[in-house]
Amino acid sequence: MDDLAYLASRHFQSQRAMIKADIELHERFAFQRCDRLLDAIYVPFIFMEWRLKEFYNKPETTDWMLVNRLIDRLVQRGYEVFSASVLTPLDIAAWDTWPMDVVWKQKDANF
Repeated sequence: MDDLAYLASRHFQSQRAMIKADIELHERFAFQRCDRLLDAIYVPFIFMEWRLKEFYNKPETTDWMLVNRLIDRLVQRGYEVFSASVLTPLDIAAWDTWPMDVVWKQKDANF
């Protein structure tokens, strides 16, 4: 994601964007390096296909740790997670129960 920071900060007319991440179980890798991008532009919403729950029952594996880091990183940056279909808040600790599609929303953003 940080590869986009240069383009976003210099070439986008608006300093706001939404992200849709649907990269077939690779979201955990893409969001390892997202801080520069999220610092460069305001991203109120991140839509994500949440098939990552398949890693929930594999604690202490690299995949499990990367999913938890992704969640921690977004929470630390002020995001809350919701079901994308009904916009109800989801329990951060129970990410294995999340639906297939989720939306991460900045706390100051409105649906």
